[in-house]
Amino acid sequence: MIFTAAAVQFEPTLFAKESNVAALSDLVEKAASDGARLITTPEMATTGYCFHDTEEAATVVEQIPGPTTETFAEIASRRNCYIVVGMPEVDATSGLFYNSAVLIGPEGIVGTHRKTHPY
Repeated sequence: MIFTAAAVQFEPTLFAKESNVAALSDLVEKAASDGARLITTPEMATTGYCFHDTEEAATVVEQIPGPTTETFAEIASRRNCYIVVGMPEVDATSGLFYNSAVLIGPEGIVGTHRKTHPY
């Protein structure tokens, strides 16, 4: 099977999750309209990083699924593509924060990778 993949080049603004997600959505839409079936975004693309402490990170983390994954799931469904989104995640059970990459396809979330080692 041959398919087109796209790597989104993007420098997020620290703490500007709403505008970062909007800009990433536009870039992902563009890649999909150009025929990409697999589209990747950078690590922590929705918020930027590095955070000084957990209090700073707490202002931008969210659960998976959540508002950010819903935004990209709508695009993946409509465009019939797969999107990897780099984002900060909070585990609903433990409350732990993760630097995560979530794979979203036309049917929704496929899986999540949680980075467990320092950069």
